[in-house]
Amino acid sequence: MDNWAVLLIKDNNRFDFGATNDPELRTIIQGFMTMCRTSGMNVRSDPKYITANLPPRNTDDLTRKAAVNVIRSSIIALNPKVNLIMVLLSSGDKHVFAGIKHLCDVFLDVHTVCVHSEKIRKEKGQLQYFANVALKFNMKLGGVNHGLDNESMRWLKGE
Repeated sequence: MDNWAVLLIKDNNRFDFGATNDPELRTIIQGFMTMCRTSGMNVRSDPKYITANLPPRNTDDLTRKAAVNVIRSSIIALNPKVNLIMVLLSSGDKHVFAGIKHLCDVFLDVHTVCVHSEKIRKEKGQLQYFANVALKFNMKLGGVNHGLDNESMRWLKGE
């Protein structure tokens, strides 16, 4: 992990982090990076931090296109481009989630791992949550999460 970012989605939700310099956010990301290192990943640098302040929900924009456009602008502003973005969602809005995935997979060619701010903040079970997210990061970066040793593979190979 040497070229990644944390995208802070602010959607006027009670679980929003204050800003990218929020001490709680920085502590959580440092804890996540520690879990990645513990899991065998090479974390070479801290992430870049960006924010997307989403416009309020609007009955004329049920699929939240305006919100996805704000997110698009925030990601495009990253220079140089990153390989992977941890997206901190402040709500479970399915249109924002689907919009981010479609935007990044189809148009921007950048991997994303979405997490809920509410869940990553909870101290109870936080290490397990970090470990699960680290597995997703490792997979997106081309790493191997599980494997069998040669002795276990002998029967499969017919040896």
